Amino acid sequence: MDDYGGISHFIWRDPRHILSWASRAPLGGCFYLYEDRGNKLEVVGDGVMTEDDHCTYVPGNRWILCDTYPDRQCDQNPYLLDTRTGTRHALGHCRSPVECDGE
Repeated sequence: MDDYGGISHFIWRDPRHILSWASRAPLGGCFYLYEDRGNKLEVVGDGVMTEDDHCTYVPGNRWILCDTYPDRQCDQNPYLLDTRTGTRHALGHCRSPVECDGE
């Protein structure tokens, strides 16, 4: 449970852990890994996963696949995060039509 509010884009990593974007003091917005029914909390992708992206764990849980909201050039930028090294690997750019702006 997060009492700070603003949780979004959550995904179960396994039966005990949930990854989600949240804004918490003092770090602000980033991805956190919560332990279900526990008090453990860790930041995931610190300084690398810097936006409220859509994400999912790849089977095996080493990799997290993410996409981004369209940038100013209307590109979404999918990437993989290696959870062992904290390294972000760009997968390219996908054009998002201007008429698809917003929710």
